[in-house]
Amino acid sequence: MTLTHSLRIALFAGVSFAAMGHGVLAQDADDFTAKIKAAYDAFGYDLQFGTATADGDTITIDGLTVVITTLPEPMEPYTLDTVLTFSGVTQLDDGSYKVAELTVPDVDITIDGDRVVVQSIAFRNLYIPGSDNPTILEALSVFGQFSAGPIVVEAEGKTFITVAAVIAENVFTPAPGTGTLESMVSFATVDGIEADFSIIPDADAQAVLAALGIETITGSLRETMTWTMSDGHMAIDEFSFTFDDLGRIDMTFDLVGYTPALIESARAAQKQMLQLTEEGNTAELQKAQEAFGITFASQLSLGGVAIRYDDASLAGRLLDFFAAQQNLETPDLVDALKTLAAAQIPPVLGEPLTSQINDAMGAFLDDPQSFEVSIAPAEPINLMMLAVLAAQPQAMLPMLNLSILANDGPDTMEEAPAEETVEEEAPAETSTPMDASPAEEPAAETIDKLGN
Repeated sequence: MTLTHSLRIALFAGVSFAAMGHGVLAQDADDFTAKIKAAYDAFGYDLQFGTATADGDTITIDGLTVVITTLPEPMEPYTLDTVLTFSGVTQLDDGSYKVAELTVPDVDITIDGDRVVVQSIAFRNLYIPGSDNPTILEALSVFGQFSAGPIVVEAEGKTFITVAAVIAENVFTPAPGTGTLESMVSFATVDGIEADFSIIPDADAQAVLAALGIETITGSLRETMTWTMSDGHMAIDEFSFTFDDLGRIDMTFDLVGYTPALIESARAAQKQMLQLTEEGNTAELQKAQEAFGITFASQLSLGGVAIRYDDASLAGRLLDFFAAQQNLETPDLVDALKTLAAAQIPPVLGEPLTSQINDAMGAFLDDPQSFEVSIAPAEPINLMMLAVLAAQPQAMLPMLNLSILANDGPDTMEEAPAEETVEEEAPAETSTPMDASPAEEPAAETIDKLGN
């Protein structure tokens, strides 16, 4: 949570984007800050700037205060008491601004007793709409690139989390200032993440980490997204967390109908609900919330979603750890977990899906490689329809095309060709029925242990 706050601080610093460049007039600098404020008001940010000064194609702003106005509970203003420098500023004929780069001095603050240091903060290829009241569509192209790092979080005077670099990039079509935005592609990486858990004072937590062989976790994050404005098709093609030598989690998501117009209506609804909350009008607030939910669900459709885990050692470590906690051998724990998992599957899922779940759970527990749950309907399904069909799972499940797979897919196949996998799995499938009867009584005893 502290790292999230530190990154947000860096973003708040860059929230005061802008540009200028046709001169050094004070009123140009004031126009510049006014248009930044208008652009971010569309997203629910209230920005208050210090003195703005223009010098050639450079504008400096002495400090910034940010308040998020869309939160249910009022937020304390955050003040960035530093100089923001915008360089390579030009003003276009329509009154909009482009900026080559915004640099922010290193941030060094204390949050809840923890020190957060963010270095080398920079935004590039910035664009500020020329309108005094820009739409969401006009304001979406505010920045092309962002970078920061290293980032350090200290707890009780000791380094807890470090991040080597954060990089984000947006590619807009057409380019900002050349026409109405049609689509965008976003990339983000967080590299060189390192968390030192040895500083955690809790003795029980340290005992668990030691048993798992974990003292420091290193890794990275990746995100790729495409978004077209006309149909609101947003596809997150990758949102992955890689934990070195432990495992990797990747999520993908496909949504249709998330248009700028829908965001505009959501923003208006938020303002209305905040006003009703301030007035204490709970009856009207409930009606507004229900109307908002219906509007959103009726315009959005789910094109697909998938969550995949690729193991590098974590699953095996956890199985060994919990087996030791129960005074069991790991194979006995695995057998018990298979039985418990099978018992938890609701009958309403039907035999084909139940068998798929049992097969996937069994394969993964026997040999943890990968596990994936995905929904891939033939056509995007409206969220309102999904809400209605939730009470009729027999009708909904075939539409979702739900799939649950283990030890399958590109990551696994690269390591083990299909022919070799078949040869390795065959003995296990043959031995399971033979051992089933003798193992029934020990398995029952194991389940009793787990229950206790």
